Amino acid sequence: MANASSMGMKPVGQDHRRRRWRPRRHWRRRWSWHGERRLLGAAVFFITGRPPELRDATERNLRQAGYQPAAVILLPEGKTFESEVDFKAPERRKLAEQGYTIILNMGDQESDLRGGYAEKTFKLPNPVYFLP
Repeated sequence: MANASSMGMKPVGQDHRRRRWRPRRHWRRRWSWHGERRLLGAAVFFITGRPPELRDATERNLRQAGYQPAAVILLPEGKTFESEVDFKAPERRKLAEQGYTIILNMGDQESDLRGGYAEKTFKLPNPVYFLP
């Protein structure tokens, strides 16, 4: 049976009879997905349909949210696409051709997920808007 000592915990203060336990210092560190992905050698890319004039604001918002993307890929200057798929799938293909394995593709629109070049997809809920 596990006790506090075997679970990496130690008593608070000198009086061990109080039985107030706290986790050891390394257990109190906040888990960071971003730190884990760096240890695993994963890179995070954001492919967005935002226009290029929003690059600075987009990158600033991502940094403020704690993301450190390998790249932020925005719509090319002056180009339009019939569907988000026509833009995002070729961008994922380019990443695959550079040697990346896209293990997860997530987005809030079905068009974010179509077009292949990802091992898994995950659709986030978004009741506000729909893009073809």
